[in-house]
Amino acid sequence: MNSTSIIIAKQEKIMVEAIKNALINEGYEVKATSSSFAETLEILKKHNPDLLILGCELSGMSNLKVLENLSVGANTKVVLYTRNTDLEEALTAIKKGVMGYLNTDTDLEELLTCVKAVLNGSKFLCHVTRNALFLLDNQQPAKPIKNNKLSDQENRVMNLLAEGKTNDEIADILNIASNTVNNHRANIRKKLDLKGGKSILLQYAISQKNYYG
Repeated sequence: MNSTSIIIAKQEKIMVEAIKNALINEGYEVKATSSSFAETLEILKKHNPDLLILGCELSGMSNLKVLENLSVGANTKVVLYTRNTDLEEALTAIKKGVMGYLNTDTDLEELLTCVKAVLNGSKFLCHVTRNALFLLDNQQPAKPIKNNKLSDQENRVMNLLAEGKTNDEIADILNIASNTVNNHRANIRKKLDLKGGKSILLQYAISQKNYYG
């Protein structure tokens, strides 16, 4: 049993049960569930969970207002699970300390990916929100994480590209030839179906930095 403790605060009983079972199957400990904002506050007084999965339909307040009125421990990470798909609100929530942002298009696979990423200290935006973020500058959607078929080495290349490393620098860091880096870049573009100029992969990597596991 994983010692990581989680609280689920959402109204939809069927969804809560599905999330709970999925987390338990992954070895996480679900300390409690709640279906109202007041109940969530009481539970948080009794527990200091590692993670709170919060559905903002618990109250009549906006997502951001809920966050302002929520009292969580310094060590509790928050994943916001909302019907709202507004990009500006998502980014504001992240700036206010939310580590994960999910919406109703999120399936259990993506939720589990989010939980893992957040508990490892990374911020996470669901693929719908990442699409909106990427489309701001590129007019081309990002691919959902569940369809990310990149190899470990290709993901390393992506991370280094997002850090602004050149092909030669990536080759030195990974101890491979520059031509091999080019091959990885070509494979990544093909797998992610990225079409555009030479900078499209770099733009994509930067847009995804810190938002995928």
